[in-house]
Amino acid sequence: MSVPGETVLTGSMVNNYVKLKLIPAPEKKRYSRDHVAYLVFVCSLKRVFSIAQVQQLIGLGREADVDLEQSYDEMCRALEEAMAARFSMDAPVPAPCILRTRRARPCRPRCPTCSKRPCPRLRTRCT
Repeated sequence: MSVPGETVLTGSMVNNYVKLKLIPAPEKKRYSRDHVAYLVFVCSLKRVFSIAQVQQLIGLGREADVDLEQSYDEMCRALEEAMAARFSMDAPVPAPCILRTRRARPCRPRCPTCSKRPCPRLRTRCT
């Protein structure tokens, strides 16, 4: 779930998540399975939601006393099903986004003589 060249998780990010109470503080500087589960939730959700929204979602889960192990298993199952459906050979190709199909006007006009953009003769017409 990472973009090439992107840092997935750093120590300072984990410290910030502890300060924001997104994940519980480590016990004797050790992280448990619960901590890893919370980190997976946070790293997955922050791609779609803001950190404030992730904080609200985790807070609601804690208030409702949701079973972390069961939630983690359900999330992994849903993610695996979504990936299998998306990347299977039988999966329908999604329609392109409307915003992506609009062609933007070029920021620099093409040269009327050679049709290159921008004109190789530094803003003057080719002869």
